[in-house]
Amino acid sequence: MEKQNPIYVKLEYGASLNYQRDLLSSEIFFLNLVTLRKKINLMKEEEILIKTKIKKSVEKMKSSIQKMENLIPKVKLPAKKKVEAEPFYYENEEDTIDIQLRKIQEKLKALSSI
Repeated sequence: MEKQNPIYVKLEYGASLNYQRDLLSSEIFFLNLVTLRKKINLMKEEEILIKTKIKKSVEKMKSSIQKMENLIPKVKLPAKKKVEAEPFYYENEEDTIDIQLRKIQEKLKALSSI
């Protein structure tokens, strides 16, 4: 290996302090990211555990419901009779409207004469 010659750069005191602050704040930021990532991983593990517990409990409930259905006797209900209503049609709709209007007018005349 060859010996490397270091390169020196002259920095002012104020600039070097700013660079050190920036470097330290970057380290803090990345450490916070690492801790957040760890928390996220823990939460994902908890989520998986909870989901597996829920799945197991749902499967148990399904099996217990099936057992209960097998124990309960099935009742045959009699078939419902269909009652067909005869449709009511007017022979001529205009006539019925006219008839209804006349009846209403007669009622109004009767009320106004009282």
